[in-house]
Amino acid sequence: MQNRTNYQVKFLSTLGECQVLQHLYLQNNFFDGSITSALSHLKSLQTLDLSRNNLSGQIPMFLGDMTMLYLLNLSYNNFVGEVPTVGVFSNASEISINGNGKLCGGIPNLHLTPCSLQQPKKKHKFPLVPVLIPLIATLLILALLYKLITWYKKSKEQIPSTMPMQGHPLVSYSQLVKATDGFSTTNLLGSGSFGSVYKGELEENPGETTNLVAVKVLKLRLLGHSRVSPLNV
Repeated sequence: MQNRTNYQVKFLSTLGECQVLQHLYLQNNFFDGSITSALSHLKSLQTLDLSRNNLSGQIPMFLGDMTMLYLLNLSYNNFVGEVPTVGVFSNASEISINGNGKLCGGIPNLHLTPCSLQQPKKKHKFPLVPVLIPLIATLLILALLYKLITWYKKSKEQIPSTMPMQGHPLVSYSQLVKATDGFSTTNLLGSGSFGSVYKGELEENPGETTNLVAVKVLKLRLLGHSRVSPLNV
C-alpha cells in the first residue's frame, strides 16, 4: 500500500513536466487522495479522465482555469463540496461528475443540491418573530404597570386628609366644655327631641379674640354616646 502511494505521488508529480500533453486518461486505477496540483502545469491539456478511482477531497479550482480543457471526467470517485462554475465547469456537456454523492452547487444544469452557504438565508429572518413577540408583550405589560402605579399615586394624593369641613373648624371637646361653661343651663339656647343647643365663646388661641359659637349636642342614645357639633354664629 505504501509503495503504491509513493508510486502515485511520484507519477502524478512528474506529469507537470509534460507541458504539451493534450489528452490524459487515468481512469480505472486505484488513485486516492486529492488531485495533485502538478496537473495545473498542463496548460495544453484538452482531455482529462480520472473516473473510477478513489480520489477524494474538493474538486480543485485550477481545473476551471485550464483554458484548453474541454472534456473532464471525474465520475465515480469520492469528491465532496462545491463544484466550480468557471471554465470547463460552465458547460454541463463537457464534464461528468456522476457517482460523487457529496457534491453540491455548480451550474443549474447539473441539478445538484445547493451548498450550505448558497442556501437562502430565511432561517436568519424567521427567528426574529418569536423573539420580538415576547419583547413587545413585556414592554406592554411594563407600560400598563407604570400607568397603574401612576394612577394609584394620583388617586392617593387626591384623597383628602382629615381636614376641617368648610365653615366648621375642628374643635376639641375640652374647648367646647370651656366655651359653654361646662354646657351650663345658662348657656342653653334651646332643646328638642334630637338634642340641645348651647351658646359659647370660643378662643382659637390664648390671648386672642373669642368667637361666639352655637354648640349642638345630639342625642344619640341608641349608639350609647352623644355627638357635639360646633355651629358658628
